Amino acid sequence: MQVGDLVRCTAQKSEIQGKTGVITHMRRNSMNSSDKYTTYYVYWSHLGYVGFASHSDLEVINASR
Repeated sequence: MQVGDLVRCTAQKSEIQGKTGVITHMRRNSMNSSDKYTTYYVYWSHLGYVGFASHSDLEVINASR
């Protein structure tokens, strides 16, 4: 996943489950370069704000490459 990707939230028991958004920026949480330690900041257009999610809570719908 990278900035600009269209993603869907797959987190269970979340108000944004099934909603789509765009990754606006990423922050690695450790020295490990694995995506599972990255926090993704996603613009949720239906809510009108940027929220954060982990790798396991997101599914890529359309990559920006």
